[in-house]
Amino acid sequence: GVPGHGKSEFLDFISAKLNINHGWKFAMYSPENYPLQLHFSKYAEKFIGKPFSGAEKLNPMELRLAKNYFENNFYFIKPESDFSLDNIMDKVKQLVKQKGIDAFVIDAWNKIEHNYSTNETKYISEVLDKLALFCESNMVHLFLVAHPTKVMKDKKTGLIEVPNLYSISGSANFYNKTSNGITVYLNRQTQKTEVHIQKVKFKHWGQVGLVELFWNRLNGRYYEQCPDNDNWINNVEQSQMILESATNDAPF
Repeated sequence: GVPGHGKSEFLDFISAKLNINHGWKFAMYSPENYPLQLHFSKYAEKFIGKPFSGAEKLNPMELRLAKNYFENNFYFIKPESDFSLDNIMDKVKQLVKQKGIDAFVIDAWNKIEHNYSTNETKYISEVLDKLALFCESNMVHLFLVAHPTKVMKDKKTGLIEVPNLYSISGSANFYNKTSNGITVYLNRQTQKTEVHIQKVKFKHWGQVGLVELFWNRLNGRYYEQCPDNDNWINNVEQSQMILESATNDAPF
C-alpha cells in the first residue's frame, strides 16, 4: 500500500486478532513504528479497547494488564547496527526456539539493509526464495510490508489509484513469489479502509476479493458494521478458565 493508508495499523490489528483468537506469538521488526513505546501503546489500545491517552484512557490496572500480556506474546527485534536480513532471521530463529513464536513481521522491506551489487530483480528473487525456505524450515509465517514504486493518481478524480502487487518497488517477483498478497487502501471519499486480497496461493486458504472496513479511532480496531470496544485480554482469560474447567471435569 501507499504511505499513510494504514498498512502498519492494519497489520497490527491482524497480528493482535491472530494472537487473541489463535494464540499466535509474534516477533516484530518494525522501524516504521519506532519508538517501541509508541508501538506498544497502539497494541495496548487494541487489546484493552480504550485509547492510550485522553479522558477515556486505560487505567493503571488495564495498562499493567496490557503490558504483562504483551511481554509474553510479542517480541521486538531492534538491532543496534546490523540491519541485514541474515541478522534479523537469526534473531527470529532464536525466538522460535526460546519463545515459540508463530510469525514475524518485517515492516518494511526498505528498512532492511540490502546489497544490490548484482541485478536487482535477481537479488529480490533470491531473497524471497531465502525467506520462503526460512519460513518453511522454522514453521513460521512472515508478514512482509512493501511500498509501491510510485504513487499513481486517477486523471479524472485526482484520487490515488489502488496499487497492485506488481506495483511494489523493485521487482514483479513480489507478486510471483508471495503466497498471499493484499493491498491496504484508504478510500478518502467513503472513509473506509479497503483491503484488496489480490493473491491467494491455495483455494483452501481463501479467495481474492475486497473487504471494506471502518477504522475505530478510539482503539485502533477495524470493523465492518459495529465497533468493538471489549477488553480482549479479559475475554481470552475467561475463555481459558472455562476450557480448563471443562477439561478437568471431563469423565476421561
